[in-house]
Amino acid sequence: EMAKLNFISPHTLRYYDKIDLLKPSHINEETGYRYYSYKDFLFLDTIQYLQHFGMSLEEIKEQFQVRTVEGTLELYEKQLEKLHENIEALKNIEKRIVHNIENLKTSRDNGFSEEVELVDLDSRYALIVDDTVENDDEYEVKIRKLSHKLYDNHFQHMGDYIGIKDKDDLYSGNYNKTKHIGNMCIGKPSYASVKTIPAGRYLKTCYTGRTEDIDKAYDRLMRYIRENGLEITGEVIETYAVDYIDTKKDDEYVTIIEIPIQ
Repeated sequence: EMAKLNFISPHTLRYYDKIDLLKPSHINEETGYRYYSYKDFLFLDTIQYLQHFGMSLEEIKEQFQVRTVEGTLELYEKQLEKLHENIEALKNIEKRIVHNIENLKTSRDNGFSEEVELVDLDSRYALIVDDTVENDDEYEVKIRKLSHKLYDNHFQHMGDYIGIKDKDDLYSGNYNKTKHIGNMCIGKPSYASVKTIPAGRYLKTCYTGRTEDIDKAYDRLMRYIRENGLEITGEVIETYAVDYIDTKKDDEYVTIIEIPIQ
């Protein structure tokens, strides 16, 4: 009856008894029936509650054995802190999903413009791997390794994948060389490895298709720079707004190119 009322199995109750976490108030020696009091119900509720917040049975057992007002207060304050962290992580994941939906709707409705435009952008943050990428196949391998690392440690902050190119490579016409790869952040993580992408004026265009054929987009950008007497002032950002995760059709890939200029 105790198990049914608390939506757990009799086996679980017997296990709690075995490890001295929750023992019945009385055991009938003739029948073997276990009897639980209202206090046991309260303890079981607390076990389930604390498990929900990630505490192990061993940690819960230790808490029960040494519980005091001060100790229980400290426990709940720690759980509240973890709860706030979880809420913040869920908010960032929500932002990421909303952002992905917006990108996909824009792509579906042909809203990514291939026109060259000047835009003023706020500062942003990215998690970067300091590694050069020479071609698409190499990029695919390294971005997958990065995705595993980011997923394990920073999943709640993960936004679009990005590539960073050196301005000297653009001036020399080497458009396919990627200096760094990384992941644009949702929000601002408090990690030492976070790179700040500076605010400022950028020359922007979008390219639809595989990145190995992106030269046409860079030709348009560099022609605009020359014709308008502009100068590239920093690293070039490629944001992969729609990639192989979103679609298996190469002609649906979307890359946003942003070049800081003055």
